[in-house]
Amino acid sequence: MNFLIKILNDEKYIKYFLIAPLILLLLFILGFPSIYDLVFSFFKVELGSLDNVQYNGIKNFTEVFNDSEFWSSVEFSFKFTVTAVLLEIILGLSIALFFFSYLKKFKWLISFMLLPMMTAPALMGIMFRLLLNDFVGVIPQYLSILGFPGITFLTREHVYKTLIIIDIIQWTPFVFILVFAGLQTISKDIIEASKIDGANAFQRFESIILPTITPILVTAGFFRFIDTFRIFDKIYVLTGGGPGNYTTSISIYIYKMAFSYGNIGKSIAASLFLLLFSLIPLYISLKFIIRKDLD
Repeated sequence: MNFLIKILNDEKYIKYFLIAPLILLLLFILGFPSIYDLVFSFFKVELGSLDNVQYNGIKNFTEVFNDSEFWSSVEFSFKFTVTAVLLEIILGLSIALFFFSYLKKFKWLISFMLLPMMTAPALMGIMFRLLLNDFVGVIPQYLSILGFPGITFLTREHVYKTLIIIDIIQWTPFVFILVFAGLQTISKDIIEASKIDGANAFQRFESIILPTITPILVTAGFFRFIDTFRIFDKIYVLTGGGPGNYTTSISIYIYKMAFSYGNIGKSIAASLFLLLFSLIPLYISLKFIIRKDLD
């Protein structure tokens, strides 16, 4: 008991004591499934014969590694993620900077800007599936009235751009609210002093604002990269991974491998590859933030 009291009174150890419950909860919730997946990735597990599990070493990993459909899904996921996240960061930053002074006076407007983010991705997919429908969709009808008839948004020609726009609509508010909060931490005195020194708007942005909010942009980019890279529900509802395999993300590939082809072992191996890919931006982001703090 005295040892516990000593730890609680020591600032050096109190931070570890405070996060210990969260770590234990995560280990309890995620630890067993993670170990379970790791073990069964080395076994032949099929959906139709779950009671007949056979050890096959690294065969699941080699099959995934040599599967062209897997690498096609990796390519789509990476291309989709990089494009969507970069555009969301640029738009979120631009909106926060442009409307900062106005939204500080009327903060209740922020709640309306966050509404797309509050919508479940699957529901967002269903909503846009109806809006973009060639027969009953509102958007094709308005475009037809404006002189742009016959645009089919979910065909191979337009589907990639359509998915990017839908993701931007839903998740740009996430970047915006983080940047908006970061901008409020910048001292007014520093901004006023820079104006007195003759700095223009671009110079203030480059020398004061951008260095301050860079860690926020990196954090927002990291969270959005992880979330977008494993995207499933929105694309599955809108296209099912099609046409063909054109919009098949890694998560959709894993789902199809498990429930369409019944190869549970191979899908688990693919999910571990997804985990590995997700750790790369985490490493880069942490390294950047730590270096920024040291500087």
